[in-house]
Amino acid sequence: MAVAAADRSGVRRLAYPVWPAGVRLHRHFAMPLSGQERLAKCSAIKRYKTQAGRITDDPDGFAMTRAQIAAFSGPYEIFVDEGR
Repeated sequence: MAVAAADRSGVRRLAYPVWPAGVRLHRHFAMPLSGQERLAKCSAIKRYKTQAGRITDDPDGFAMTRAQIAAFSGPYEIFVDEGR
C-alpha cells in the first residue's frame, strides 16, 4: 500500500541495504556522514550486545565480525533508489 501511494504521488523511494558488503547494488548512492554522525553510529553499534558479540547465553548467537562492523562504520550511508 505504501509503495503504491509513493508511486502515485511521485515520492522517491529509498531502501537501506542492511548487509551490503560484497553485494553489487544497482541504482545506489552514498550520502556522506559528518565526523559526529560517524561517531554516533559507531557508538550505537558498540552498545548493542548482539552486534558486539557480548551474548553469553547462546553459544550459536549472532555477533558481527570486525569486518562487518568496519563496513557499517564507513564515511557514507548507502541507499538504493527504488524509483518514484
